[in-house]
Amino acid sequence: MTDYPEEPAFLDDDGPSDDLPPVPTTTNARELYDLRPGETVLEAIERKAGEG
Repeated sequence: MTDYPEEPAFLDDDGPSDDLPPVPTTTNARELYDLRPGETVLEAIERKAGEG
């Protein structure tokens, strides 16, 4: 037995598992969805989807 705790299940030698949902930051939400002041990420996604 090692002195180190086991790694969480979502981590492996290659890094975090791909099944984890991405966490949008304010910066990438602005870049990806043209997030506007006072708008939620969900509202921005819906607006962008409606724009085509």
